[in-house]
Amino acid sequence: AGGGPGAATTIVRDDGATMRTKGKQAVPHGRRVLMTFPGGGGYGPVDQRDVASVRRDLARDYISRRSAIDDYGLSETDAAEVAATVARGDPV
Repeated sequence: AGGGPGAATTIVRDDGATMRTKGKQAVPHGRRVLMTFPGGGGYGPVDQRDVASVRRDLARDYISRRSAIDDYGLSETDAAEVAATVARGDPV
């Protein structure tokens, strides 16, 4: 229905070493494992998403500022306003 592609899960240690996504692996004492679980491809063209929803997702850190602008069509001005609103602690 016009949604974009999904992305792969990434698993790395905090020292940058890549880990496999399956199977038993040792993690050295004192190291941390960082896991990123991206969402699916979505439904419908992202540039047709409601601006209020994009602003809310940006404020909640569901999407990055760069993605809000490049993928969802949010203006630089709107993105800056969302950042200022979040910094003040006001609801978006």
